[in-house]
Order: sequence, then structure tokens, then C-alpha cells
Amino acid sequence: MDGTKRHGIRVRITGITVLFTLVLSIGFSSVSFYFFRSYARSSVLLAAEFNLQQAAHLMQQDLVELNSLAGQLALNQELTAYLLTDEPTGRQSLDVFEQMTAMANASRSYTYLQRFIATDSESRLLQVSSSLTQSVPLNLYNLSSLPGINSTEESVWAQTFHDPFIADTAPDSLLTVHPVYLPRTTQAIGTVYLTASVQLIADRLASYDLINGGMVLVRTSGGLWRLDGTHLVPADVEIASEAVDPVVPREASTTILDVTTGDGASYTAVSCHVGTFGVTLTHLLPPGSLFARQSLLWYMIGCVVLLALTMGIILFLYLNRLILKPVSALRARIGRIAGGDFSHDPTIEWDSELGDVGRGVNRLSRDVQTLMSKRLDDEKQRQSLEYKMLQNQMNPHFIYNTLNSIKWMATIQGAPGIAEMTTAFARLLKSVSKGNRPLNTLREEFALLNDYCTIQQYRYGGAITIEIADISDERLCECLIPSFSLQPLAENAIFHGIEPKGGVGSVWLHIHQDIDGDVIIAMQDDGVGMTADEIAAVFRGDAQGSSKYRQIGVYNVHRRIQYAFGPKYGLSIYSKPGQYTRVEIRIPLQPDGDSAQQPDGKETV
Repeated sequence: MDGTKRHGIRVRITGITVLFTLVLSIGFSSVSFYFFRSYARSSVLLAAEFNLQQAAHLMQQDLVELNSLAGQLALNQELTAYLLTDEPTGRQSLDVFEQMTAMANASRSYTYLQRFIATDSESRLLQVSSSLTQSVPLNLYNLSSLPGINSTEESVWAQTFHDPFIADTAPDSLLTVHPVYLPRTTQAIGTVYLTASVQLIADRLASYDLINGGMVLVRTSGGLWRLDGTHLVPADVEIASEAVDPVVPREASTTILDVTTGDGASYTAVSCHVGTFGVTLTHLLPPGSLFARQSLLWYMIGCVVLLALTMGIILFLYLNRLILKPVSALRARIGRIAGGDFSHDPTIEWDSELGDVGRGVNRLSRDVQTLMSKRLDDEKQRQSLEYKMLQNQMNPHFIYNTLNSIKWMATIQGAPGIAEMTTAFARLLKSVSKGNRPLNTLREEFALLNDYCTIQQYRYGGAITIEIADISDERLCECLIPSFSLQPLAENAIFHGIEPKGGVGSVWLHIHQDIDGDVIIAMQDDGVGMTADEIAAVFRGDAQGSSKYRQIGVYNVHRRIQYAFGPKYGLSIYSKPGQYTRVEIRIPLQPDGDSAQQPDGKETV
């Protein structure tokens, strides 16, 4: 039964793999073939457009040159003089004829020049031609039989006709007419008449590459022509319908249309205009010349299917060795564990991840979640402990200095001031005992500061004065501030500012609200001052030696304020050595305690 299940897994894995590979391969081949066929079709149409543009450019050069030939003769002064002379001499006629002959022979399109005539249709007629031997003689009496010979308006390749004086087997003619005007007037006194053989167009298309039975058509004013070998023959093609093809041509003068002829045949027509002469070249391409053969698709699909089957067999053998055998080994190991065998089996360590991946991921997820939760709790606890440590760090230092002051007072004098000092100290101890409350109002801090000042004034015998400026705005007294924030600053001002100067000096305290709405508490002494390096050391908290207690007190206050209100708030120190030190405390205005926070992030009530 186990063998049957393993065999079923093998079959399902192999079948799904082969089926997926087949579907993906066939789909990819079909999509690739579709895009390849579309690209090939677009390439064929654009190649046909390019070839037509090249042929049209060559034809345009020939037609422009022949038209320029007629235009130059119409402006020739000797021709004008010849037409205006009542009785021109033979020499005058010969000179004009020689000029016409020289101009015609100089043209690289001379072989296509059928007639090059200058006449006034009455008494003047000069003609140069490359095919006079095939023509009935032309004179003033039969001249009017030429179409357009009596035109007094300029006409550039405006029509196609068969020359009535040339044999029917000769190619049709393209006509251009240029009137000869009386100088400085618009009065026509003659005509320059030039015809060119449509063989010019056929020769330019003779080397044109026809694609798989395609057809090249030439449309002129005289009708529709089809290229038959090296000659143009009348075309019996009738366009029944046409629609714009999705392929966009490169040039604006080119159009690509899907057309249907009268006999029901479908073509893609690429058309190009030859300059502005009314001649259009059209290449009709049959559908078979635009698409890759359909059999190529089936050939590609067959190759892909064969390749997919081969890959499926190889994949089956590989998966059997890579997955099925390790799974069987893991099942056997699980069976031994179920039987009570918990010994270490090193032979399946290379495969153990296959069976443990799900349990491992879940265990890892639980461990990570537990670790993150524990890390968050540890961080909150660490911050709370650090805050309490900074706050409690002040208590031993403060008690030590207070007791030392009382000792000196008792030694020097047996005055009743000891009672006042003791009373003040008792109030301080009472405040210390309430140290579990991290924030006090400024009013409470001023009371603590007043008790401390009472002790110090007795100690120094009035040599040191502490002045607190009147506070006009009672709201400021209700602002919250971390406990014991003012006393360390006053202590530093006395012991490390005034005392080194000789023990005589004053401390001045002022509170106000700045333009940003914050409360500024400024305490300034006229002691020895501080250097810039000493101020920087205070905020780094790296005090050493004799200044250690001084810097610890200030740094402690600074950090506790930032814990309570954020990094925007805290202490700023301004000092000039030998003159003064000014410490400013910035706290937010929160008379109701609404913006103050406990160190653990809870609002103070």
C-alpha cells in the first residue's frame, strides 16, 4: 500500500510537471509565433514602401529633368525672338533648332523623349525627337492632331495619351506643356510641347523586387497600368473595397490599405506618389507573401512538445532522487520515533529540513515574535530605569552637601539659625521622600529652591544672594517640570561658579514666555564662568575630576527634561569666563499639565 502511494506521488508530480511544461511551451510558442508573424508582415510592408520610395525618387528625377528642359526652352530669348520675327531667316531657325537639339542631347533622359516641339501653331514649328523614324511626319497642317498642342496654360505631366502619329505598338506618352510668353506680359506667343514615353516608368520598375506573386500598378491620368516584365500594359484590376491597414508607413506620401478586387481577391496595397505629377505607384501584395507559413507554427509546437516530454522524463528522474527518496527516509525515521527511538540519526541530516521546514518556520515565527515583545518590554523598562537612575542620582549628592552645610554651621556658630536650617532641611527631606512623582509644578520647585537658598545663605553668612524675579503671569507657576531641576543648577552656580571666585556673589532667576510660546527659566550667576569645551563636556556627560559633580547635575536635569517633553526641550548654557554663567531651561507651556508626559509615555494627571 505504501508503495502504491509513493508511485502515485511520482505519477502526479511527473504528470503535473509535464502538463505545465507543455501548456507553457505551447502558449509561449503561439504568442511568439504571433508576434513574429506580425513583425515579419510589418517588415515586408515597410520594405515594399522603401522600394517604392526609391523607384518614385528615380522617376521624379527623370520627370523633373524633362519638365525643366521644356521650361528652359520656354524662357529662351532666341526662341522668343524667333517666334516674334515676321519672316525669320533660315539661320535663325537653325540656331534655335541646334539649341533645342543640344539641350535634348544633354538630358540623361533623352532616350525617353518622344517629342520636343516649339511652335506658334500657325507658321513656326521646330521639333527634336528620339523616335522620329517611327513617326508619321509632323507639320503645321497635322499639328493640331496632337492632344494639348493648342494649350495656352502650363500643364506638367497632367495627362497620358497615345501619340496618333506613332505606331500602336509604341508606348503611350506623358505630356508637359509650357507656354512661351511675350516678355513682361502674360500673353502667350507660342508653346513648348514635350512628351515622354511611359517606358520611363517601366524601366525604373524593371528591377523592382516583386514578392511572391505581387503586382505593381501605375496610375496616371490616362488610366491604370500594370507592370508586365519590362513594359506597362493596361491593367484589368478593379478595386471593390479598401480599408486602412494597421501598419503605419514611414513617409506621409505613402499609404498602406487592405483592398479587395472585383474578383474577390484580397491584397495589401502599398501606394506612393511620384512627386506632384499625378503619377502613383502601387504594390499589391498577396496575403501569402506577408505571413509566415502556418505549417511553421505546427512544426514549432511539435518540437516544443518533444522537448517538453524529454524534460519531463529528466525531471521525473531528478525529483525521484532529490525528493521522493528523502521523503521515504523521513517517513521511516518518523516511524522509529513513534516506536520510541529518539536517538540521533546523522544519515538523514541532509534531508531533515524537508520534513521540518513547516515546523521550523512556525517555531522561528514564534521565537521572533517573543523576542520582539521581550525586546520592546526591555526597552521600556530600560528607559524607565534610566530615568529613575538619573533622578535618584541627585539624592545622595544633595543630602551629602546639605549635611555638610549643617556641620559647618554648627561648628562656626551656635546661633538659632541652626533651627531654621534644620527646618528647611526637613522640608527638603520631605520632598525627597515624594520622589516617586517625576513632575512638579514650578511653584513647588520654587519652594524647594527657597529652602535650599535658606540653608546656603546661612552657610555663607549672606555673602551670596539669590534673587527670584517677580512672576507676573501666574500661569507660568503651574507649568510642570521634572522634580529637583532648579536646585542642582543653583548648587552648581554657588559651589562651582561663585565659591571659586571668593565666596561672594549673586544668583539671579527669571521666568518668562518666548515668542514660540515655550516657558524659559533663566538662572545666571556672576561666578568664574565656563569655557566652550567645558560646556560641550556637560552635554556629552563625560565629566572627569573635580568638575564631575557639577556636570553630572546639569546633564541629569537636561536628560530628564528631554525624557519628559521631547528632544526640542532641555538646557542651554551661555557663559563668559571670569564674568558670568547663564543656564536657560526650555519647557512647554502646559499650566494644566495636559502636554507633560511621564517617562514611560503616559500623560500626567
